[in-house]
Amino acid sequence: MKKIEKLDFPKLRNAEHPRVFNRLIAITEKHNPESLHLSGPFTRAKAHLPELNKIEAQERGSVLTKKMEEIDLRNDNLIRGIIRMTKAHITADMPATYESALLVNKWLDKHKAGSIPDDNYTSSVERISDMVADAERTPQLMTALQTIYVADMFTELKTTTPQLETLFMQRKEDKSLAETVDTKAIRREADKDMRRLFTFIELYQVEYPDVDYAPLTRELNVLLAYYKTQLAARAARRAKGENVEQEPPIEEPQE
Repeated sequence: MKKIEKLDFPKLRNAEHPRVFNRLIAITEKHNPESLHLSGPFTRAKAHLPELNKIEAQERGSVLTKKMEEIDLRNDNLIRGIIRMTKAHITADMPATYESALLVNKWLDKHKAGSIPDDNYTSSVERISDMVADAERTPQLMTALQTIYVADMFTELKTTTPQLETLFMQRKEDKSLAETVDTKAIRREADKDMRRLFTFIELYQVEYPDVDYAPLTRELNVLLAYYKTQLAARAARRAKGENVEQEPPIEEPQE
């Protein structure tokens, strides 16, 4: 009888647990649980997927929010940087840059750029997009941005703003799917039924000696051993005093 690797499911993070559970279900389903007399325990374990997916959506929303905050802060700094550089060139009153600085300043005033850092995500994206489109329709303004050395900041602003919009829409979609859930209770019940499935796999190898369970157990154990090793490594780093809580979730192994 081939034993199933023991994985300490509670040590998986909320961002990791649903992915592991989904992979275990997918592996078992691929090997035709009905032919292995596992239909009952498999169906019971698989029934937890919708609730686990809510946990995953909830966690993904948190990650997206962090990324959005980083990009939004970057955009705020870029806008402030363009404003500072423009005012510096106006104050310097250098013949080579003065007129260009006045043109850029007029553009900034038109869009009230100084107040954009105070806006919410939706308004910020909309206003920056309008600013970018306006500038790109005006060749003289694009030249002026280069003349006062803020073209690179403008280009980065043009690049990051659509990224912020995409992340915002993704988070909005996740929030529409997610709801406040009792993650501990959901995981506890799911883990119980997954362990129950593993128990039946082990028992049925004896009860049905003519049925080949080896391909299923082999593939399950490869996945479980991978996560077992990763969790042990994380625990070792924590024991050394490393701040593992700031580490990204364990990467999924390639199929």
